[in-house]
Amino acid sequence: MPTLSARSWLYARIALTVLAFAALFHFVPLADLLHAAARIAPAAWAGCFALALTAQLFSVARFQLLLSAYGAEQLPPWRESLRLFLVSSFYNTYVPGGVAGDVVRALVVRKCFPRGGLTSALAVSLVERVTGLAGMLVLVATVSAFSPLIEGLLPFSLLGLLAAITAIAAVIVARRLAPHLPGRLRDIATSLPSLEHPVRYALALAAALVTHVISALGYHVIIHSLSARANVAESLVIVPIATSAQYIPATIAGAGTRDAAFVFLYERVGVEPAHALAMSLAVLLCSFVIAALGGIATLLGPYE
Repeated sequence: MPTLSARSWLYARIALTVLAFAALFHFVPLADLLHAAARIAPAAWAGCFALALTAQLFSVARFQLLLSAYGAEQLPPWRESLRLFLVSSFYNTYVPGGVAGDVVRALVVRKCFPRGGLTSALAVSLVERVTGLAGMLVLVATVSAFSPLIEGLLPFSLLGLLAAITAIAAVIVARRLAPHLPGRLRDIATSLPSLEHPVRYALALAAALVTHVISALGYHVIIHSLSARANVAESLVIVPIATSAQYIPATIAGAGTRDAAFVFLYERVGVEPAHALAMSLAVLLCSFVIAALGGIATLLGPYE
């Protein structure tokens, strides 16, 4: 049972989510939003869905590379890995907290680390999250250097990238630091995997970068069907920044804050707020559908 403070925080996040959307709908009339949503071309819907699924495939490749880089003695088959990612997407989307899917994935792949077990699997899941964030920051820093949409963004992107690298390095050297750590921290650090194949980790980082590019293109095909004002380079900057709002725990899964970020950033390049909000909600619907496929995948039977 959740504690009173946990329930209060959940209720507060629900209230903030409702308030965020209330503010958005005050700024963007519902009639304009519905009109914009009706103008999304069927080909754009199909393209967004196909790109989202392709991004899932690259996420699977990234996770497989990370497992191998951190010394996994066996890897789950690709088919099972794809199913596992769909299932984890279902839990991350529909279960409050946004991390339940990572725990489910770690529970399944813990057999890949006979010595470290669940601790090693959870550590790789953490590294995967950090690697994905690093890939996003690399994309924003690179594109913003050539397309300065937001003045002063590049230094902050580089600082964020440095923070991501620091977090990755901390996991890498944790085993070496273990003898100097106290009690429980020493036990956890000892169980963490060591990076045995740096080249495979570099490939995983490249896969993370490609994943974010594909995801941004999924958003772009929707916004391009509504407005030709935003070009691809601008979407490659706007989408990662706006979607990073999901890391802000003020609302449920970043809902409301993420959509407001899309409206604000795309308006800077001449896109109407109704078009940006319709795009944001359309891609959110696509992600809900893909996550629902993960719910169906849970019915296919237990993992071996």
